[in-house]
Amino acid sequence: MNKVIKATRADKAKVLEILTEAFWNDPHINWFTGSGKNKKKRMESMMSHAFESALVRGDVYLTEDKEAVAIWRNSSEKVNNLYTFFENLKFLHHFGLKKVKAISKLEGIIQKGYPKGKPFYYLFIIGTSKSSRGKGLSSILLNMILEQADKNKIPVYLETANSNNLPIYNRKGFEVYKEIPVLGDNPITIYSMLRVPVDTN
Repeated sequence: MNKVIKATRADKAKVLEILTEAFWNDPHINWFTGSGKNKKKRMESMMSHAFESALVRGDVYLTEDKEAVAIWRNSSEKVNNLYTFFENLKFLHHFGLKKVKAISKLEGIIQKGYPKGKPFYYLFIIGTSKSSRGKGLSSILLNMILEQADKNKIPVYLETANSNNLPIYNRKGFEVYKEIPVLGDNPITIYSMLRVPVDTN
């Protein structure tokens, strides 16, 4: 059975490869990155930023075969170090000030739904390499944290703009608690989802 391992910075290139491939056509990610010749660079910058942020305020997990990855955050508070400082600079370079402001505004709206001063798990992103889809690898990564959440009685949050994902997350106990319309050239709806801990006693 495929085990779950904690990623280190040595795994970063593999993590970015998996997520860039898995989310190339995702509506939420495409709202961030846009299209055009620089899309890949912007996407890699976004995933790199998420990876470094999770190392200081969350965790990055891989399946043992390194074919699926999940980036978790356990706080909405920003914690910075030298790595995240340079990631912020690269992010600004690739996206531009106007887009960064729009992203920050959207994040602020989303984060209003998170608990203040209380622990929670937040699934930033989860994805599987194209060659390993359909093998249940994302479930392996997801189930590990959901079991911990139930044991510790901690809620779990996530967002998706892909309505096809809703029934998948519903089966894991998530429910939509807010819909956020995002306007622009490519308008999307972000579904904010919450999973309350299941009583395991």
